[in-house]
Amino acid sequence: MPSPLSNNPRGTDGYRRCFSCAAAGIMLVGLFLSWWAASRAGDAMRKGYLVQGRMVAEGLNLGRVMALSGTMRDLSSPDYLRLKEQLSSVRSSNPKCRFLYLMGRGPDGAIFFMADSEPPASKDYSPPGQVYSEASAAHKQAFDTGADSVIGPVSDRWGRWITVLVPLKGPGGAKVAAVLGMDIDASSWRWELLQHILPFWLLLIFSSAIGFMYLLLRRSNASLQFRQSEIQAKEQRFREVLENSLSAAYKRDIQMDVYEYLSPVFSRISGYPHGEMARMSYKDVLELIHEQDRAGVESTIDRAARASAGDEFKVEYRFRHKDGVYRWFLDQFRVLRDGEGRPVARIGSISDITQMKQLSEAVRKERQRLSGIIRGTMVGTWEWNVQTGETLFNDRWAEIIGYSIEEIWPVSIKTWEKFVHPDDFKASWKQLERHFRGETEHYQIEVRMRHKNGGWVWVLDAGAVISWTEDGKPLMMMGTHQDITRQKLAEGVLRASEEKHRHLIEHSHDIIYTLSLDGVFTFVSPAWELLLGHDPAGVVGHHFSEFIHPEDVSGCAAWLEKALTTGERQEGCVYRVRHADGSWRWHTSSSVPLLDAEGRVCGVEGVARDITDHKQAEAALLQSQERLRQLAVTDELTGLYSRRGFFEMASNHFNVAKRYRKQLALLYCDVDGLRNINAELGHAAGDNALKDVARALKRLLRSSDIAARIGGDEFAVLLPEASEETALSTAERIRETVNSSALCSSKAICVNIGVREIDPDTMPNLDVFITQAQSNMRRKP
Repeated sequence: MPSPLSNNPRGTDGYRRCFSCAAAGIMLVGLFLSWWAASRAGDAMRKGYLVQGRMVAEGLNLGRVMALSGTMRDLSSPDYLRLKEQLSSVRSSNPKCRFLYLMGRGPDGAIFFMADSEPPASKDYSPPGQVYSEASAAHKQAFDTGADSVIGPVSDRWGRWITVLVPLKGPGGAKVAAVLGMDIDASSWRWELLQHILPFWLLLIFSSAIGFMYLLLRRSNASLQFRQSEIQAKEQRFREVLENSLSAAYKRDIQMDVYEYLSPVFSRISGYPHGEMARMSYKDVLELIHEQDRAGVESTIDRAARASAGDEFKVEYRFRHKDGVYRWFLDQFRVLRDGEGRPVARIGSISDITQMKQLSEAVRKERQRLSGIIRGTMVGTWEWNVQTGETLFNDRWAEIIGYSIEEIWPVSIKTWEKFVHPDDFKASWKQLERHFRGETEHYQIEVRMRHKNGGWVWVLDAGAVISWTEDGKPLMMMGTHQDITRQKLAEGVLRASEEKHRHLIEHSHDIIYTLSLDGVFTFVSPAWELLLGHDPAGVVGHHFSEFIHPEDVSGCAAWLEKALTTGERQEGCVYRVRHADGSWRWHTSSSVPLLDAEGRVCGVEGVARDITDHKQAEAALLQSQERLRQLAVTDELTGLYSRRGFFEMASNHFNVAKRYRKQLALLYCDVDGLRNINAELGHAAGDNALKDVARALKRLLRSSDIAARIGGDEFAVLLPEASEETALSTAERIRETVNSSALCSSKAICVNIGVREIDPDTMPNLDVFITQAQSNMRRKP
């Protein structure tokens, strides 16, 4: 038989034919194996993604998921915030994970987003309740069948993706509460498949090379080593993933009571060296678990040992760290069984959830604080789906109208319509429609609601739309009810009081006014126009000095300043105010300070009364009194001081001159010939003669001298600041003037004058002074 490598052409041709057939067979087998490997690799990769999705789903608290309403009010829900935090954390820890989201399905079959991993500022963020318009049939099937599924890779406007769908079932596992969706970047999918089928192509190439030369057998060892190194590299990558994961993977042999595998991550989260932890028995591990949690852990492990194969379990407990501090761990595991169904091992992962527990506790305290605020402020709360009419009321909402929430259950928007006053219902809808149109930022109105006792209570109803439908209609609205019955009653009393005071102000004849700190009128009552003729509108905003007599402005300013600085009531400011006709009217004011909310003086409030008639009467009285006084001290015939007036004036001058030793002289005059005139010419002529003497005295005396008629024909003249020499000279001029015939054409008269200068040392009083002057009187021919 010729050798395949011989030079025999027939052998060579046969070899070639055999080789071609073998190569073609190998090629076909290689192609089949490549297709099979690619299919297996794709299935494995999908299964791996599905396992990741299931692990994420298992890490979610189903109670929190079921607590979501799928509406915008979830934005303030601690459950929503915690779920969103978990989704964001998982997404950030997996570079290939592009989106994570929880979906719900409404009664109409529409699929909507409940929560996602994107921050609110992201363009990919989907708020609660947003309809998932691109949901595929697979998404709907996940809700219908409750089965896990992997979709893709598929290409769309976002790129190339693989979508993992994991339904979350409610208690009992009958109904799908939500579906977890995880979008995986599949842009490198073909390359990853190529990496999986590459060994088959290498095997194909290797098998084909056998046909050429047996020497290539030596290279098979290198190829095998390459394959082994690749496997080792993959194993190393797998270990790196496990060791750098947030959770510590483990596998524990139940029968041998040892860890077959324990991720180094556990040393990082527990503080114990890997070797020490790996050698620990089940009892040793239990000793590190908090005594209050130990029974729960044992119970869960016992249940897992008796459960069906494949069931997953999880338990939370406190584990004592190497530093002695307890930390919260979440242990998720399943039991592996042998061919006879006996448990042989536990495989699972342990995560440090201390921070999550702390956040949960913080959320609990925050919810407790908010609940306390609501109880403390005594407000009722309401939530309303505007499109469906569904509502939620808290207990206080019902208590305000005298009911418990159970008594008015079930509730809807019709419940509110039932209790609100019909008139207020119409007004309320008008306010709501304005708010829905965007004319107001908030809805707020005061309404009456029927109380259980049959009466009406006043409620401040306030709220705002927090979410809208895609076509711009209001969706969810939230608000509060506050009982303001007492305030409304107080307002009624206040209005009655204000009406009473307004009536008093409008019909008072006194002006009521208020001034700011800088003296500007901020209010004047209608009496201003009645008394002064000015329109009050033209007075408000002007400074008070614009209406006050210039001579009175400074006094009024000082009076106002005293009221503002002392903060005390001020009385009796009298001033003149300009009337619209240009005349001046006398007013008197009293004021009290105005205080702001902090007790500081912010202005004054005053009352002004017109006292013009009183001032005019007072002036007339003073004039009358002055006239009476003048009559009392003036000689009616001569116009000189009378005896009474002279003694009043002389007494003052005498006392001053005596005390301060000033010069003072006195002339005492007696008119002779007056009797003859009266006898011969009549008393009228005698009166004229006396008037002539008086005129002579006025003409000859200084303005400071005091002349008086103190008797029938006797006169006295007081000369202040005059010596005896000056007094003698003055007396001589008077005598010469009076004694001249020019004063009396028919009969001559003459005057005798006695002169005396004051002597402070010898004159005890005015009477002595006058008596001495009278004794010095002498006559001139």
